[in-house]
Amino acid sequence: MLPDGSRRRTPGGVFFLLARTKGRPKEHPWLRRTRTPERGGTSDDGAARASETRSPSHPTEAAPSLPWADRLAVLAEIGAENGTASTVKITLIERPGKIVERGGCVVTTMQATKVPSLPKGLPTPSDTGTTYTVYIASKQWRKVEEAMQDQEDVLTVEGFPQLDSQTNSIAIFVSNTTTRKLQMAQRPPSASK
Repeated sequence: MLPDGSRRRTPGGVFFLLARTKGRPKEHPWLRRTRTPERGGTSDDGAARASETRSPSHPTEAAPSLPWADRLAVLAEIGAENGTASTVKITLIERPGKIVERGGCVVTTMQATKVPSLPKGLPTPSDTGTTYTVYIASKQWRKVEEAMQDQEDVLTVEGFPQLDSQTNSIAIFVSNTTTRKLQMAQRPPSASK
């Protein structure tokens, strides 16, 4: 039976459970189990869980979307049991606002005003705009400054985001800067046939 006692395991689920708990892998580097930091289990756990939950007689039905207003109840259920994020990166693509340079840093703002198309099942947030305060090292800005004179080009920045409650914005500390046209110029020309 499954741990919650709801139903019997499928034959594949029994196989993976036994392989994971009773089996002894041969000593080859490609057969070693690796620990996954998110759940503390082995990389083999996902296959076992997937086979346990699949049932050939019950086709997968689309789950209803989580209403945006219900997110607070879900977060209350999570409580203080936060996971960890070792790498966080955000990408902004659009025209920057006014550019101000202070010392070795260029500061600008960008604002997102519409919600993009999201995968089914996700809650749809409100259309209130989000302001991003972008901090770019002067050395990186010099690489794109001339390209940004072209009003049809757009800036692409990647960096570490952090909520800045004093400015009611999300601060982006940029690690990589380019523009759409600079990216296109770096691509190798396609070989003609």
